Amino acid sequence: MSRYVCNCRKRFSENSPFVDKYQRYSKEWNHVVSIRAIKAKTFKEANEVLGTSTTTVIRRFKKVVKRQLVEGVCLSKATAIDEYKGHTDGGT
Repeated sequence: MSRYVCNCRKRFSENSPFVDKYQRYSKEWNHVVSIRAIKAKTFKEANEVLGTSTTTVIRRFKKVVKRQLVEGVCLSKATAIDEYKGHTDGGT
């Protein structure tokens, strides 16, 4: 993302559809990191694959979790709980 200076010395950034304001990484890259942070076994594994720091992966993961907590998890209208009979001395 480029920064410009006009004649009045006001600074402004170029509008870019693929990078959010004040960000260094593209929206697509952030999306990939979010998915990899969830799917990977460890944050370290994710950061090694993506070539970034573990801290960056954890930050993106927290963003996803926060969004999920706000949106909530949608459960079906009917939820069934299965019961099973374990092995007991008197049970059949």
